[in-house]
Amino acid sequence: MPIIEAKNLVKIYQETKKGTKQNVVLQNVSFAIDEKEFVIITGPSGSGKTTLLYLLSKLEEPTTGDVFFENKNLKDFTKQEERAFRQDLTGFVFQSYELIPTLTVFDNVALPLIIKGAKVNPDHISNVLKLVGMEPFAKSYPDQLSGGEKQRVAIARSIVHGPKVVFADEPTGNLDKQKAEEIMELFKRINVENGTTIILVTHNLAHLVYGTRVIELSNARIIKDEVLHG
Repeated sequence: MPIIEAKNLVKIYQETKKGTKQNVVLQNVSFAIDEKEFVIITGPSGSGKTTLLYLLSKLEEPTTGDVFFENKNLKDFTKQEERAFRQDLTGFVFQSYELIPTLTVFDNVALPLIIKGAKVNPDHISNVLKLVGMEPFAKSYPDQLSGGEKQRVAIARSIVHGPKVVFADEPTGNLDKQKAEEIMELFKRINVENGTTIILVTHNLAHLVYGTRVIELSNARIIKDEVLHG
């Protein structure tokens, strides 16, 4: 059973106030993703990569079509199931980090647990920070960190609750080549060691070496879906 399946996804935005002009961002997109895959979604700017990621993670709703998580349609989720989907089953890493500037690194990482009312075990937070190489910065604030360090904290926050799937939207877009490679290595390690399914959007084709599968979009459609390695 796939962990995530997209069936005939269509996403259309109305471009004018009157709604007379339509922008078709995704057109009849279908595929399934198994557990423990590291899927890289790529394609030129405007091809629908981020929109697809948002539909899979329920940050947006499709115009038509369906997304299934563990064989259940996201449209049919109860409020409780949707909360579990966001707080327990999935994590999200944004290009712009989205850290809270008034919280320390430790507290930023602990935030998902605090939000859902779970017990915060300091040893667990420290172990997660150690995994991403940020344990020495636990008491630092985001404005004291480099871009690569901020992204490591964001990744730690996305996995602290042990999700089955992590979605990542251009997580290396603001980083130089070396830092970008370090972040991709970190995602690969999380995929292999934790068995976490990774679905990552990037325009950088050099990053394909880290994935197990590539889905390439162009003109709102899938033009390539193939196994890489691993």
